[in-house]
Amino acid sequence: MKEIRALVFDLDGTLVDSKIDFVSMKKALGLKDEDDVLEYIETLAPSERALALEIVQRHEEAGAKAASVIEGALEFCENARAAKLPIAILTRNARSIAQLCLREHGFSVDLVVAREDCAPKPLPDGLFKIARSFDLEPTQLYFVGDYLYDLQAGLAADVRTALYLPNEPDFSTEGADLVFNHYDLLRGHLAIC
Repeated sequence: MKEIRALVFDLDGTLVDSKIDFVSMKKALGLKDEDDVLEYIETLAPSERALALEIVQRHEEAGAKAASVIEGALEFCENARAAKLPIAILTRNARSIAQLCLREHGFSVDLVVAREDCAPKPLPDGLFKIARSFDLEPTQLYFVGDYLYDLQAGLAADVRTALYLPNEPDFSTEGADLVFNHYDLLRGHLAIC
């Protein structure tokens, strides 16, 4: 197994609790609870897509402004930076929202890959893009997320993937390198920062 040379994090639910009101967002878009927002938007004509993205962006911005840092996440990232590990964010959010949230909460990262940059998770494109940007093999990345799409993207890219799950998940975590409920456990597991 290759040495970990860079860390990749999902943002919402992994580093911050953004409090995005997905129920209200989906209602405004005319979607059911089980519908995927970004998949739906891809099916729309360009003019309808722009309006739908405005609705999504409004909800994301409100969530980013109300966000709180997940306990231990900022300290973990600061320790990783001190250990000279590059950090990337892979999010389904808009770049401007991700950067706002990171800035508001004091996270320093090397790269943000947002929905404007690649096909969204669960597709592995973003992880491949991050690996290329850092001039690494995907197997040298370590990805931390909180949802099935994160795990699916990691497995598809052959990237070791940990899941931050403070509560019992409603999906299978089979294939995850680690499932943890506090960043101290991730720190102990990786023994790198």
